Amino acid sequence: MLNNSLLKNFTYVEDEQRYWGNIYVPFWGSEIHIAIYADANKQPDPRGVEMLQAIVSYGGNFQEPFIQAAFVYCTEEIYGAFTASDGAGNDITHTIAPLVTEPSQIWPMLSEPEINIHSYN
Repeated sequence: MLNNSLLKNFTYVEDEQRYWGNIYVPFWGSEIHIAIYADANKQPDPRGVEMLQAIVSYGGNFQEPFIQAAFVYCTEEIYGAFTASDGAGNDITHTIAPLVTEPSQIWPMLSEPEINIHSYN
């Protein structure tokens, strides 16, 4: 039984050993699907609950630093690191990972965001 009102809509998924739920995240401006790993007693990891509380109570603008970090990651780690092709051998890399030339292109590409809060026991 969950004793934390923050987790009231979270459900334990046995085969994944974590709790899943949707919660409104102010800096994102919408609900986000969130997973918190469970401890040995199948309870949400206390550190994970603390992190979730910090996420939902964060009053700053996280969007701008997130977009900037995602842009740097895309330009430095993704582009040129792999290629993808369809069943006929056609290059579809830019369909899977469209080329972005400025940070403002990142946010519209995001759909169904998810946060996984791991435990480090």
